Amino acid sequence: MSQNAGAEPAAYDPRAARSREAILCAARLLLEREGPESVTHQRVAREAGVGRATVYRHWPDPGQLLHDLINEAELPFFKDPMSPVRPWLRRELRWVAGELASPALAGVAVTLMHRARWDHATAERREHLMTLLTDRISAALDLAAAGGELAAEPAEPALVAAMLLGPMLFRRLMQDQPVSPELIEQALDSAVTWRERPATGQGGPAGM
Repeated sequence: MSQNAGAEPAAYDPRAARSREAILCAARLLLEREGPESVTHQRVAREAGVGRATVYRHWPDPGQLLHDLINEAELPFFKDPMSPVRPWLRRELRWVAGELASPALAGVAVTLMHRARWDHATAERREHLMTLLTDRISAALDLAAAGGELAAEPAEPALVAAMLLGPMLFRRLMQDQPVSPELIEQALDSAVTWRERPATGQGGPAGM
């Protein structure tokens, strides 16, 4: 978790640490339930069970509190690609789909997209996450090419990432509908041209 830009005690204060964590937890819950507009000093103080002055002491600006919530979000997806790559990608996309069903990730994603339009620090955070994602997709594509899984040169990794995740984000955040396995398969087929694999004794394609 990043250090916030507000006032922090010079020496470790366990009471301040507990109140700070309670405030972050309360803000996270409000973000999940009601969106970024609910993260105000008054609402967060009430949810956390602390005085409003305590929230002000840690975060004089509620925008900085939102920024810290965004900064604590990690990107666990698409790390350490495995061969064959397509079934590994399918598992990762199903993991993303499951997380998108949670209000926590959806709330952070919406806040990140909204604030990045006018907040420089949030825009930098978004760029960092997108670079990380693109690098991981690039590593997966390199592994797929080395394993002979690709029938054609793939598009640039940033575009592949958009083609894989874009339909899922639209389905979940804009249409408020679950991401189906069929949508994931269509995204996989649209983003990358896969080589047909020989059928196994079970009568189905191996690892696809």
